[in-house]
Amino acid sequence: MKTVRERILEYIRSHRAVTVAELSLAFQMTTANARHHLSTLLDQGLLQVVADRPASGKGRPARIFAISEQTLGDNFDLLAGILLDQFAKQTEPDQFENLLKELAGQLEGRMVAAKKGTGVLVKTGESLTRRLGRTTEILNQQHYQARWEARPDAPRLVLGHCPFSAILQEHPELCKLDAYLIEHLAATPVEQTAKLARDPAGLRFCMFRVGKDRV
Repeated sequence: MKTVRERILEYIRSHRAVTVAELSLAFQMTTANARHHLSTLLDQGLLQVVADRPASGKGRPARIFAISEQTLGDNFDLLAGILLDQFAKQTEPDQFENLLKELAGQLEGRMVAAKKGTGVLVKTGESLTRRLGRTTEILNQQHYQARWEARPDAPRLVLGHCPFSAILQEHPELCKLDAYLIEHLAATPVEQTAKLARDPAGLRFCMFRVGKDRV
């Protein structure tokens, strides 16, 4: 059986937008309960406030709630998959490899620019430890759930989430894109040692061995 909030989301999807008063009437609940449910769904990122409806009298404007853009989804994964297919068909293997490297460089530039106060990413003589710390911080701003671990032979960078997972099965080359991206960010060669493996809790992860410094 569906919960009240699941039914509220279905109602808003079918009606596109709703106010507290409208939801209260539709679900035969108090305005306080309706407001509570909408506020909770808003805090969870499932709803967004799209406008304020002016009050007919002296009251406050009524907030209008709609399904959030994040919840509605998009076709970016579909588009990205098609573009990768076209690039692969129209380029030689070595050219496609170079394209992935160029894309990784562009991703690095945009990620660094998005991180305020980063400045120059890698400083001459900077320790690998500091570089890995900053690399994980930047990756986590892009939803990678990254962390790094010290190992006797070489550090490991662990990614708890793959932002490309929706199309990774059809485009495994995106693992190379991540590897090149990490190399750019950390300024050191990396080698992937695990791909969508499972940890003891059953959660998937990818792992990269961070190699010898190159700066």
